[in-house]
Amino acid sequence: MKLNSIETFEEGRKKHRGMQAYASLSAYHSYAYYRWVNKTFLYLFVFSILLIVLPAYFSVSLMKHEAVQHYISLWFDTFPIFQPRHFALQKLSSYGASQFAIASISTLLLIMPFTFPFIYGYLKYWSEHKAHQRVGRQHFAGAIAFFLAALLAIWGTFIFTPEDIVPERPGTFTTFVGPLFPLYCVAFVLFVPGLLAQPIVFMIKLVHQLTFGFYEERH
Repeated sequence: MKLNSIETFEEGRKKHRGMQAYASLSAYHSYAYYRWVNKTFLYLFVFSILLIVLPAYFSVSLMKHEAVQHYISLWFDTFPIFQPRHFALQKLSSYGASQFAIASISTLLLIMPFTFPFIYGYLKYWSEHKAHQRVGRQHFAGAIAFFLAALLAIWGTFIFTPEDIVPERPGTFTTFVGPLFPLYCVAFVLFVPGLLAQPIVFMIKLVHQLTFGFYEERH
């Protein structure tokens, strides 16, 4: 079956019905939004390759420019929570450290710009989500859970640094932050925005429910 076919949409909606009970935003709330999400994923994938992967793999060349070095130093000074991993990687490989710096900064800067298209698309097809415009306790719990999952993903991908890194014996951590790290960043920047969009859409629906929804009930 084709990805954008109505059959695939209906099958996915049945399969993920349990998750939808907690999701304020879901690609399966309407077929039109489902197609929008698939198209958006394709565009964002291309942008992530151009803005994350390519710069990361040419990080050594980029780091020769003073402007790039100044920007990276400013980033780590502004957000010192990301410094320990960068310093640890410098002990292992200067290339790994520069690649981490370029890829992680690019990814973190793209999180919100990559989040807005999913929210915009949901609001664009708002009229087709009539069965899902109201939120309740399950959606509130889901919004919190999805947001915490996004924070956990940020911590695990960019912050967590083992204290017992042995350069002579590369383990899981050094493998994770090795040459494939920019590809992990692509996966991160494609899926984490969907988690961050959940509490935002929840608040939009809640405000709508408490204002326009209340007005509609009275009239």
